[in-house]
Amino acid sequence: MLLSMLRFELRYQLTRPVTWAFLAVFIIQGLVFMGSDGVVLAGGGMGQVARNAPWAIGGAMLLFAALDQIMVTGIVGTAILRDFQYRTHELVFTTPITRTAFLGGRFLASFTVAVLLHLGIPLGLWLGTLLPWVNPAQLQPGTLAPYLVQFALLVVPTLFVVSAIFFAVGAFSRSQIAIFAQGIVLIFLWLAGRPLLGSIGNQRLAAWLDPFGVRTYEVLTRYWTAGEKNTRMIPLSGLMLENRLIWVGIGVAVLAFTFATFRFRSAPRLVNRDQVPKSEPAQPAPEFGNVATTRFDAATWRTQVVSVARLAFASTVRDVPFLLIAGVGLATLVFSSLNIDSLYGEITWPLTWNLLEGLQGGFSLFFVAL
Repeated sequence: MLLSMLRFELRYQLTRPVTWAFLAVFIIQGLVFMGSDGVVLAGGGMGQVARNAPWAIGGAMLLFAALDQIMVTGIVGTAILRDFQYRTHELVFTTPITRTAFLGGRFLASFTVAVLLHLGIPLGLWLGTLLPWVNPAQLQPGTLAPYLVQFALLVVPTLFVVSAIFFAVGAFSRSQIAIFAQGIVLIFLWLAGRPLLGSIGNQRLAAWLDPFGVRTYEVLTRYWTAGEKNTRMIPLSGLMLENRLIWVGIGVAVLAFTFATFRFRSAPRLVNRDQVPKSEPAQPAPEFGNVATTRFDAATWRTQVVSVARLAFASTVRDVPFLLIAGVGLATLVFSSLNIDSLYGEITWPLTWNLLEGLQGGFSLFFVAL
């Protein structure tokens, strides 16, 4: 039964147009990173470090996996919420399907699809080295090992943790907005924690607390020479191994809790019965008097445009995702400003470039989310 659910969910996910749209986005990200001089990691493609060095490839994949986790909500959220959205869950719950088959098949399928789609990132990075306008002086002869090995060791654990958390939130809340909100909050905590844990004395703690491993990667490779960055892959040892074990363990614990406490019931456990809307008796249809005349002149057109624009604006700014993204974005700016006058542990003058860099970095991601 588990394999049947897994095959069904895989077939559904792989036939959705949005799935292939996500893959295209991931490939384009890799192409833009490798093929554009304006998108580089600190030290990547500059001086003695090649753009396709193992250090640059590993860092790019980690960063993209962190920023792209919002798109994982479209995969995991669909898997766990589809029955509730189409109101077929009550029928599903009456079948002989087991809890392990229902949850296990849905999670394994969504996690597998997420991994397959994120393979577009190393694919895009590799294809970017073949672009005709890329300066050959910024590249070095390479193999597929830095792409595939580092993807398996660095990106796959991140996807497992994120998928497990999203899956648990969806299973208990049965709300797409809740999954999306959790993704935004996760990004907020990650961004807010970076400046707070940026001091020299907090490096090991910062490496442990990063669920995406980006900070761990920065701490681990901070003192690598150009030669090491060009030849060494990010090792799964030391701080990186500790980080991966911590967060994979958290993901396993979240999944175990989800499987142990999920129940086949019509309403989620987090919803009070008093919150379930009650049906109201039907009201008689109103009686109309004079029939209004229709007009299609320019004045009517202007009135309609203003009315529709006002309605669309009001519905957007009052929507929960908009309020959440804007609120979390502003909170991120506040946290970023707490250490905006600190550079490498030293207090600096409030120079314009320093302030603008901190403010832009604190909110730019939320424009993408919007």
